[in-house]
Amino acid sequence: MMTTSVACVLIIIEIALDLPPLHEVPHPGPSLRTFFTAMGSFTWAFTGHPIFPTLQNDMVQPEKFKFSIFIAFTTILLMYVPVSLLGYLAYGGNLLDNVLLNMPDGPVTYTVQVLIIVHLLCAFTIVINPLSQELEEILNTPRHFNVYRCLARTVIMLLVLFIAETVPHFGSVLSLVGSSTLMLLTFILPCLFYEVLSRTESDHCPTRSLPFHIHVINYEIIFLAVVFLAIGSYFSVYNIVGPDAFTVPCYVNVTLAGG
Repeated sequence: MMTTSVACVLIIIEIALDLPPLHEVPHPGPSLRTFFTAMGSFTWAFTGHPIFPTLQNDMVQPEKFKFSIFIAFTTILLMYVPVSLLGYLAYGGNLLDNVLLNMPDGPVTYTVQVLIIVHLLCAFTIVINPLSQELEEILNTPRHFNVYRCLARTVIMLLVLFIAETVPHFGSVLSLVGSSTLMLLTFILPCLFYEVLSRTESDHCPTRSLPFHIHVINYEIIFLAVVFLAIGSYFSVYNIVGPDAFTVPCYVNVTLAGG
């Protein structure tokens, strides 16, 4: 968190110093395509729902999970808004998926890149852990440290690396994942599960009668999420496989990939 906070402050300062007169920067309006792909990016940026159960289960005081989530989302919002707003004002239609690519080379940009790398190295182990645990459960891998766990997690990392090098358009991949799987895991399935569990009766979970407005809210969220999932996924896939979007992977041709 500290590395990301410092990086955001440095990005804001650097972009503010690089901010030209607004009339000199083209600021195109949103289109249907950019709107739905942006919703996928928003879902990616603000979702952690697939790993929430794991995080809460590992907490010393899991009953305080809601407070930690509130603080986390508020902090993320305070980081995202200034960076995205200043980035759009400064670079407009030329703003790239990674704002660091728009920033001029120099000590500030290099420092930010190092801080972001440190953040990713620390955060990735948390994000990838539920997937690794699920694979180990399927393979019936012993829970203690052993060579089989190392092999399983190495295979996952190699697969992630292969996908990253094969589809280098990070923004489009981010939008696709946000529009498809994360839209499903964040909005659709939780509402469906809540509706089903409220009607399920057991010794540990008696049947509950939900108010009518809760049903309306749940199904409204599901409907809107399905719309965003379908249209956002379509545009995201088009951005990846479209005729003007193909990039030769570096493991095929290093020269063409770099160009």
